[in-house]
Amino acid sequence: MRRVPYIGITGFMNRKEVEEVMSVIPEGAVHKFMVGVLASPKTISGAGNKWVGRYPLAEKIGGIFPEDKRAFNLIHYGDGLKSSEGLGKTLISVREQFGGPNMHGYQLNMAWPKGQEIAEFKEKYPEMQIVLQAGRWALEDSTESALSLMKRFRETYPNGEVDYLILDISGGLGVPLSPSLMVTNLKIMQAAALDVSYTAAGGLHKGNLHLINPIVEICPDISLDAEGALRNPMDDSLIMSEAIGYTKGAYEKLGRISS
Repeated sequence: MRRVPYIGITGFMNRKEVEEVMSVIPEGAVHKFMVGVLASPKTISGAGNKWVGRYPLAEKIGGIFPEDKRAFNLIHYGDGLKSSEGLGKTLISVREQFGGPNMHGYQLNMAWPKGQEIAEFKEKYPEMQIVLQAGRWALEDSTESALSLMKRFRETYPNGEVDYLILDISGGLGVPLSPSLMVTNLKIMQAAALDVSYTAAGGLHKGNLHLINPIVEICPDISLDAEGALRNPMDDSLIMSEAIGYTKGAYEKLGRISS
């Protein structure tokens, strides 16, 4: 699967939610729709998780991903800031046990996992895509931070191990993105011609999509991801009206139509 821009939502719990949201995608849109399903070491081992409204049982994951050419189906796997030792074997195991036939790859929510661990997974599944989250540990609103991130990325992933870099200080908690931070980082990374596509995230919802305007000006093919701001604060469930509103609005701003 080649790299294509996407508009996504993280935290789906069942196929019905996915199909309802995808029903508003305009015909012929260039951007894929990223179906993000969360997993962690606890959930893949069968243990509970405090985020019960957004982490499904591991055995349910494959059934959430639709067989749909518009979909970009990712397991979002994270273990916080722990070591990535053994990650390659874990990614292979989770893909084989729980990913199902429609899975397209992973988003890795962890700090700088080793390139050789990702390469181990991609050696067995070269068609799979990897999205890496650059979160609060990597981003600050400064030129020095952007240069540091660029240098670390180039040193850690010299052979195309990572396909997308998602710039996100929210970590799924609904903290609004900083357009100036995104623009600062993107300009420097674009100038460096890193072999990676970019995703913006951080508290996006239907009411604040104007935040991406300066980002789109310098990166028309930017991808988007939303999570925390689309959820009910009482039970952490996905608010379908918010998910649909965000999806419609995002496609209006970004979803170019293929000829």
